Amino acid sequence: MQANSEYFISPFDSWGFNGNISYLGLPNYSIETQYNEFSMNDPVYGNVIFSWMNPRYTNIDFYNNLNVNISPISIDSERMYSRFDYYRGDYSYGNFGILFGGKIADGLEMIFHGENLNFDGWAGLYGNDIYKNGESLTQNFCLDFIKTNSDYNIETGTSYRKFMPGLITYSNPDLPGSILGNGKFSENRNNYYLKVNYGSSKDSTSVGFQISNYLYENYQVKKEFSFNGESNKISGFLHKYYFFNENTIKLSFRPLKQDFFIQHGKDQSQYLIKGSAEVFSNNNILNYNVNFGFTNKYLTGSAKLRRTLINNLDLITEYNRSYTLYPMIYKSHKAISLGSIELENGFLVNQTSLELQYNNLFLKSSIKISNVNGNYQIPFKSDYSDTLFAFNKINLNDLFLSGNIQITLPWRTEINGSYIFSPTVDRDAFLNTQMRSKITQYLTFFHGNLNLFCSGEVIYYNGGDNLVWFDEFRGTGFTSDSYYTNERLVLNMKAGVKVGSLKMFYDIYNIEGRQWTPIAGMPIHSRLSILGFEWYFFD
Repeated sequence: MQANSEYFISPFDSWGFNGNISYLGLPNYSIETQYNEFSMNDPVYGNVIFSWMNPRYTNIDFYNNLNVNISPISIDSERMYSRFDYYRGDYSYGNFGILFGGKIADGLEMIFHGENLNFDGWAGLYGNDIYKNGESLTQNFCLDFIKTNSDYNIETGTSYRKFMPGLITYSNPDLPGSILGNGKFSENRNNYYLKVNYGSSKDSTSVGFQISNYLYENYQVKKEFSFNGESNKISGFLHKYYFFNENTIKLSFRPLKQDFFIQHGKDQSQYLIKGSAEVFSNNNILNYNVNFGFTNKYLTGSAKLRRTLINNLDLITEYNRSYTLYPMIYKSHKAISLGSIELENGFLVNQTSLELQYNNLFLKSSIKISNVNGNYQIPFKSDYSDTLFAFNKINLNDLFLSGNIQITLPWRTEINGSYIFSPTVDRDAFLNTQMRSKITQYLTFFHGNLNLFCSGEVIYYNGGDNLVWFDEFRGTGFTSDSYYTNERLVLNMKAGVKVGSLKMFYDIYNIEGRQWTPIAGMPIHSRLSILGFEWYFFD
C-alpha cells in the first residue's frame, strides 16, 4: 500500500497491528476499504484495522485514492492448491497463515484463507518480561464460493476477524466512561455477503447484499469503567451496465445502514444512500470516466481523463467529490467535553489532480500534483494528558506533490521509490513528508531451481508536531502543545531463498535500533526480526 498509493501510513506498533493511515491530510476514516465490493469500514471507529487490510492472500486495487478494493486470490487452475506460511520473530511474535482453494465441482470454485498473528506487548510496546502485560492478537478467516455459468455467476462468502491490541493504560486510568481506559480491548467482526452477476454482450446486471456484526469489549481493572458495545451493518448494491463499442454506461445504487448499541449509553444509527450514473471508455488513445451522483442529500461525482501524448507517456487529469460520515465514536465517547460543537453526520471532500505517467519495459514512473479540500472536525486536547476531548475544525485546502519510480535492470535488479510532500500544509497538524526507497536483487542458479533475493529499504517521515495518536478514537487528534517525535527514519533489510515452491526469508526491521515515532503517542520499538517460511502445494 505504501508503494502503490498516496497514503501516509504510520505504524502504531512494529508488527503492523494498528496504525494511522490517511490520504493527503484527511482523517483515516475517509478511506473506504471494500472486500468484494462490500464495505469493511468500522461503524464505530470508521477506519479499518491495519491487520484486516493485509493483502497477503488477496488482490488489492486502488480505484481512486479514497477507495481500497480487496478481492480473494484465485489461481487459474483446474487443480486444488494450498499454501502454508509460518513466521517467528522477536518478542514472542508468531504468525501462521493458510490458503487453499480451486475447483471443487463443475463451475464451482472455493477459496479459503486465514491467519493468526500474535505477540506479547503492552500498548504496542516491547521489552523485558515486566512490561509484557498482555498478548496482542489479530485474526482473519475468510471463506468464498464462486459459482459460474454461461449467463451468470454467484459469489457468496463469510468471514471472521478479531483484533486485540494487548493491555492499554493511560495517565488517568479512572477516566469515567473511557472506551479504552485501563484494560484489554477486543473487537470481533462477523460478515456474510451474496452477489449475483448476469447479462449478455449488450448489458449486464450485478446485485449484492451484505450483513456484518461487530462486537466491542474492554476489560477494565475497575469494572465500573468497562465498556461493551455492538454494531450491525447492512449494505447492498445494484449495478446496471450497458455496452456500446468502446464505451460503457453504469447505473449504480448503494444503500447502507449501521447501528451502534452501547451498554449504559445512547444508541445511534447512521445511513448512506448513494446513486450515480457513470460513463467510461477504454479507448487506447483517449480514456475517460465521468460520474454524476448523490450521497444522501449531497451532490457527488468524479471525472477522469487519460490522454496518450507520445509513446509510453500519458497525461491524467482527475476530479473527485465525495461525502464521508463521521465515526459514531465521536458522539458516543463519554469523555467528550460538554462545550464541544454538535457534529453533523459528515463532510464533503474535493480532490483535483494532474499527473504524468511514463511506462516502458524497464521504467515505470509518475509525477503528480494534487489539491485536497475538506472542512471537518478533529478531536482536540490542550495537551496529551487531558481527560476531556473537544473538537477543532480543520480547513484543509492544500497542495501535495507525489510520485513513484520503478526501474527494472537487465541483471534482475529492481529499484523502487515513492514520495509524498506538501509545500503548503500546516506542519503542526499533519505529516507533510513521506519517502520510501527500496532496492532488490534477484539471483538464479541451477537452471532456475535455486532462487536467491535480498533487499534494502529506507522510509522517512516528517511533520505533525501537534498531531497526536488517540487510542480512544483509534485515530489521530490535535493538541495545542508540540511533541518531540525523534528522527522519523527507519531502515529495513530482507534476504531469502526459494527452492521449488518453498520460500524462506529473514527480515530485519529498524536496523539502527532507534526508538522513534512518526506521531506522538505512537512509539515504535527498536530492532526487530522475523524468520519466515512459505510453502505452496498443488492437489
